Amino acid sequence: MSKYSRIKPKITDLSPSEAGMVFNFLDELYYTYSLDVHYFQQEINKYSIPQQYFITKYSKEYFSLQTNSYLQVTMDNSGKAVDLDNKDEVDKFELYETTIKSNAVTLIKKIDFLQIRINERFKYYIKNKLNYSKDYEVEEPKGSKIPVYYKTKEFKLLFLNELKDLYSEEDILLFYNNSFTTKTTSFPPNLLSLEISNSGALYSALFNIYKNRYRDLSEKLKSVVRRYNGVIKAKKNSELYSELKAQKITKYHFMCIMYNAFPKIRDSFTKALQKDSELTLKQYLLTKSRNIK
Repeated sequence: MSKYSRIKPKITDLSPSEAGMVFNFLDELYYTYSLDVHYFQQEINKYSIPQQYFITKYSKEYFSLQTNSYLQVTMDNSGKAVDLDNKDEVDKFELYETTIKSNAVTLIKKIDFLQIRINERFKYYIKNKLNYSKDYEVEEPKGSKIPVYYKTKEFKLLFLNELKDLYSEEDILLFYNNSFTTKTTSFPPNLLSLEISNSGALYSALFNIYKNRYRDLSEKLKSVVRRYNGVIKAKKNSELYSELKAQKITKYHFMCIMYNAFPKIRDSFTKALQKDSELTLKQYLLTKSRNIK
């Protein structure tokens, strides 16, 4: 049973303008993008968690393939309007109907996957009487990806090994790719929805990763310079050292990647704002970084 199963959110928990944005999105999803799941995935995180709750809830009600659903009724009505003597019109409608129904099946599967974590988070907000004016803001990823300076394959194996008892390999790689980069430029991080079942073990694993690669960074940078000596010209060698030294990684950077990966961290910050409305996310993450030890 859901932890907050007795909580029943209503669309009137949102302001009229916020509720309107929910239905405008559903209208656009259906009439402009034919229930395309890629469009849905691309846009859903642009809405607040309360809005995401009702987007997923009403998507399933509007776009299921049940007899009296909005999708089925509009398809039936559109079919009745087709001129059966016009082969091109019939073919066009049949292709559209096949596409949109196939998209509906894919979309509902995606929503089923998302709903569990979205529902729990919104009900968490209601249960803890969190300030809606704060909570309805759209979440944004924090910071940028952490650079992996050298021995990238070795570091990736270290990351996989440290977290193997806590997460599946698929989730670990999702966390890794969202948090680290081996390039000077890379796509910014996204907000993930990984769960924390053992916070002590997670913080311990991340500290081991931080310690083995980033804690003594100045010494490691010297090692990098020595390692590349004779391979890179002296001038570029010096530039490499200066560039890496300027990007020293701290435990705060690790808290940023945790904020991006784990909704529990994001929710705990929201709750902390109830006690201190002046608290900034950076202050909060700096305080939480002490847990990485």
